[in-house]
Amino acid sequence: MIVVRKEHVKAVAMQAQDIVTYFAELGQELQHPIRILLIGGAYMLIQVHNRPTTNDIDVLLKDIDDTTTSPLYRTFKAAARAVASRNHLPNTWINDLVGDFLRNTGTVPQGTRWRRYAMSRCIFHPANTF
Repeated sequence: MIVVRKEHVKAVAMQAQDIVTYFAELGQELQHPIRILLIGGAYMLIQVHNRPTTNDIDVLLKDIDDTTTSPLYRTFKAAARAVASRNHLPNTWINDLVGDFLRNTGTVPQGTRWRRYAMSRCIFHPANTF
């Protein structure tokens, strides 16, 4: 009989400092530079200050056009999984699915650099873009 142990990781409410910490760790894990456009609830939390927490960090990966073939995307996902594992976060703590939507609608903002963490460069879109 084979017993499969399923790790149970519950959703977590991230505060602004948590986001800073996780991005710093992500930057340390990455092997190559990548520009990350921060959008959604994490953006609203850090820049607009209209909420105390967010359940995930929505991002658009500026340097990756095709997630199905990009080696850089695989590197990003491995780095994100390492951060999740170390901090007992769900693998969905950072969500890049909205990037596909934005690319398909043709509205990818340029953004303004917020911080640099080793190999990651976190950027924000201007508040009036969306």
